[in-house]
Amino acid sequence: MTTIFKDFQMKAQTVDLLERTVEGYASTFDMDQVEDMIHAGAFQKSINERFPAGKIKLLWQHSAPIGIPLEMREDAKGLYVKARISKTRQGDEALQLAMDGVVDRFSIGFSIPNGKSEIDDAGIRHIYEAKLMEFSLVTFAANEAAVLTAVKHLRASIQKEAEAAAVIVAPVVDPVIEDTTPSQDAELNELKGLIDGFATFAKHRLY
Repeated sequence: MTTIFKDFQMKAQTVDLLERTVEGYASTFDMDQVEDMIHAGAFQKSINERFPAGKIKLLWQHSAPIGIPLEMREDAKGLYVKARISKTRQGDEALQLAMDGVVDRFSIGFSIPNGKSEIDDAGIRHIYEAKLMEFSLVTFAANEAAVLTAVKHLRASIQKEAEAAAVIVAPVVDPVIEDTTPSQDAELNELKGLIDGFATFAKHRLY
């Protein structure tokens, strides 16, 4: 399953230098800028199983581990988290940057188990279960928004092109052609398989 990243703004007053903690909402239940909506209850399994087992970490920029969650719960707004940042060089830098407001975003990394999401007629993806891997302090949330928005536009474009290609090529590769060699037959079958696979891929989300 592909790991998905989503970000939410963190307030400066939720940073405690003495206790080395950060807190806020790692996710909310609103529809985001790429028309995804995480529903209440989506994180509950991770909270019940992964959090107590120490399988969810606080990372820096979705890369280096810098701490561990102390609290994690769902409420009416979303997924509230509180984490302690470790006393390391990276942790010290991350804590100071968060305190200064230079870094003011949480971003979550999660995957969606099979069958735990659906896309409605308006194109909104409803996520009913999210397997939370980590949450991170991140710098440039705008980068993520731009990339994901571009992916949605690209997906729509690919779907149109793939469906058009399938219509155009199908009459050529579907009929049995008498005067072909085994090698040519294999190439035609491979081409048809690629087109069918491409069209199927285009009809699903790229992330």
